[in-house]
Amino acid sequence: MENENDTNGRRERIANDDLLCPFESLETAIACHSRDWSTHHRDAWIWGIVCGWDEASMIELREQHHWDDKTVDRLKHLHAKFKASWHNVQEDTTSPAEKTPLQK
Repeated sequence: MENENDTNGRRERIANDDLLCPFESLETAIACHSRDWSTHHRDAWIWGIVCGWDEASMIELREQHHWDDKTVDRLKHLHAKFKASWHNVQEDTTSPAEKTPLQK
């Protein structure tokens, strides 16, 4: 997880960002919570999609929650899609008023 300095820096960035991306807000809400996100399979799934698990953690979670290869691959895929969507939102700096009908 993040160290305290990273968390404080993230909170400062959030406080100063009027156009905060909902993806970053969601990740911050999860990452800054003291809950052990690996204990319950649903929490581990949420963390996996939003924050992603490292390979060592994924091996432990696979055993702990009885996830098969298909489940682990799906979780990794969902995390990649989440990050790609976040990246696309960050790149889209066009205001809604400036967008053409096809962009909306």
